[in-house]
Amino acid sequence: MQRLFSKDNPSESDKLNPNQEHLKILAGCYRGGEHQNEIVACVEKAWGLKSWLQSKGHELIITDDCVKDDGEFFKQLPTADIVITQPFWPAYLDENKLHMAKKFKISHHSGCW
Repeated sequence: MQRLFSKDNPSESDKLNPNQEHLKILAGCYRGGEHQNEIVACVEKAWGLKSWLQSKGHELIITDDCVKDDGEFFKQLPTADIVITQPFWPAYLDENKLHMAKKFKISHHSGCW
């Protein structure tokens, strides 16, 4: 299996963005709440990527407001380059939602632990 992304190896991660353009990453996640110390894929922890992405000049929008069509997730979707969703979370990217995402490049479906 080829690793396409590594926050520890800039030369690998730069292959995904060779022009070094600003990317907006939108993530729909659960709130960790009292369990946030046990879960890395939650709004509070953001997989530990927020500061690294910001240091690279990118923007990470992470929200649990994914249920309503007028929620934060779908408000941010039209300008998102990358979308991260979680299993059993209602930020489903159906055909209509993908038509909203004019800058959309890739989506990743992430596990929650």
